Amino acid sequence: MSKLIKKSIIILLLGVLFALTLNSCTRRRVDVSNFKTIEEFNRKDVKIGVPISSRIAEITEKVLNNASIEYFSSGPDQMSALEQRKVDALILEEYAVYLLKGDSPFLHIVDDGKVGETEIAFAFPKTDKGKKLHGELNEFIARLKQSGELQKMIDYWMDLGLPPEIQVDFSDLENINGEISMFTEAQGRPFSFVYYGKNVGLELEIVRMFAKEKGYAVNLVRTSSVLPALTSGKCDIVGSAMEIMKEKESKIYFSDPIYVAEDYIVIRDPSFVKESNFVEGLKTGFKQTFISEGRYKLFINGTLTTIVISMLTLILGTLIGFLLYIAYYNGFTFIAKVFNFLSWLFSRLPMVVFLMFILYVVFEKVDISGVIVGVISFTIVFATTVFSILESNVKNIEHGQIEAASSLGYNRIKIFFKIILLQILPNALPTYRAEILSLVKSTSIVGYVMVSDLTKVGDLVRSRTYAPFFPLIVVAIIYIILAKVITVIIDGLSKVLLKKLKIEKEKLKETKEND
Repeated sequence: MSKLIKKSIIILLLGVLFALTLNSCTRRRVDVSNFKTIEEFNRKDVKIGVPISSRIAEITEKVLNNASIEYFSSGPDQMSALEQRKVDALILEEYAVYLLKGDSPFLHIVDDGKVGETEIAFAFPKTDKGKKLHGELNEFIARLKQSGELQKMIDYWMDLGLPPEIQVDFSDLENINGEISMFTEAQGRPFSFVYYGKNVGLELEIVRMFAKEKGYAVNLVRTSSVLPALTSGKCDIVGSAMEIMKEKESKIYFSDPIYVAEDYIVIRDPSFVKESNFVEGLKTGFKQTFISEGRYKLFINGTLTTIVISMLTLILGTLIGFLLYIAYYNGFTFIAKVFNFLSWLFSRLPMVVFLMFILYVVFEKVDISGVIVGVISFTIVFATTVFSILESNVKNIEHGQIEAASSLGYNRIKIFFKIILLQILPNALPTYRAEILSLVKSTSIVGYVMVSDLTKVGDLVRSRTYAPFFPLIVVAIIYIILAKVITVIIDGLSKVLLKKLKIEKEKLKETKEND
């Protein structure tokens, strides 16, 4: 009887747990289509999406303090959440809704839903150069405002019908008084964004005009890690639709605002009806992802960057790991301690943290390409992997074979290549192949260190279209194709290598028999 009671209680608890889970997953969203005022949204059962660590988040927490707030790390994620009814509303700048209407027609601004204002400005590091540029650019911005030129520039970049050939070219600037390193995420139209494969926008045009007047050359870097670069002093100015926030003023300088954005509550348009034709939806998604603004060029360049980083890492990592293992095998035992520590470290440390450590700590004062940082970082990790594969497989070789070879007059190098390598490669190659595939997938995080790789390109396209399906699918398909191609190549090389090793093994056997 006691067993039956226990089983009944367990089944009841599981049923309750399942019901609660199902209820939380299928909770009906509040119908906010008829809400007109801020007060109507300020209730616990209304979920509102905001960008994390932003001025908008600060405003929302104060004005809508009773609402449930959901934080998002990117604009596309916010937009998808609203479209899929995972949140009831978003807080967005009015200009952003205007610019997004073409790709996101379901957006609707609540008439009396203004919650505050956000000031957009440039940011500078707390360095002597940053302080100097801060003062000079503020003076320049004041003159643009006074003359009315700034407003004309804003109106121009707000135009949805910009010609494909527009560009902001820094190549003609002369290096008379030094160089400015400008970092941008390039994901915020009209301030800084990618258009037909080129970096353009209001902030870039202002910096170009300013640099030309002051005699500065400009080095433009596109990265998703503008804040680490800024606080570490790795860049001189950030133009990436930065919001002026008081809590950040202790670490960075903000310029005077170049634009004051009005923040509104945004909901799904009650009159919006999503395209139900599957084929037409695919055509629209394909056009937005590839054709519009020549975005296919971004995917081509991103794919090439991923291939370059992967292949360089594969070659260098294999070579370094193999040579250092040979050195360890020949008596340099301290190498094993170093690699064992690295292996222990990488098994516990997220790769993205290691990448950013290399860029912002090791190369803090060095002007270095993000691609080079990625290759160096992944090479260290892959060399460690190659060393570990060799070490673990060599341990399985019977010591008697090595002693027998020594008695025949073989030195350590000859023993390794003639005896050991012949036996470990059949077992080591499958593991090596798997690690190569893991390497290719791991390169998807190099966007954190100023690299426009395949994944970063997908994020850029999502930031323009706010439609996640096609960019994510395209990136996934390209990675699958890359993995397949690499697998075929590695399998082919493995067969050739194993065939040669078999021949060498037979020759060695004949030699032993003759001896």
